[in-house]
Amino acid sequence: EPGRLRATRGVELVAVTGETDEFITVSAENLLVEEEASEVRIAGDAELRQGQRRIAAQTMVVAVDENGEWSDVVAENEVEFEDDRARGSGLRLEYSMSSRDLRLEGDETTPALFVYDGVDPPAEYRSNEELRVSYNGDAIVIESTEDGRATTSVVPRQSTGTE
Repeated sequence: EPGRLRATRGVELVAVTGETDEFITVSAENLLVEEEASEVRIAGDAELRQGQRRIAAQTMVVAVDENGEWSDVVAENEVEFEDDRARGSGLRLEYSMSSRDLRLEGDETTPALFVYDGVDPPAEYRSNEELRVSYNGDAIVIESTEDGRATTSVVPRQSTGTE
């Protein structure tokens, strides 16, 4: 169909996006690209890699902006996030490809989890609602929401030169 690309059975897609022409790799069992909807849908052991960052889930939707740049990712079901010194998990993840900020959602059964190993001892955060993580220069700002109340923590970050 015009404006639609569908692939199944172990798909890998490499895209060049962003101001620095960064390579983004997506792999999954199923892939659907719809030009009219401005999105890339992937499902079945879906994985997205941006530099050293890795997001894995059963399903993902990648939004594509009006310039054709990949802008935001929403991942659901068995969500995992990994970076050079950080990892996270939860029920749902929202990720901005430009700011690299993320939001993890969880519940009592599967809490949102974010762990940063760049400090000793490692900094670990959990929430049955949501965690918002922002990379701000030499710090990581983690906002945890629990029972409608937000708590903000700032963790010093070790630069790896790969951000």
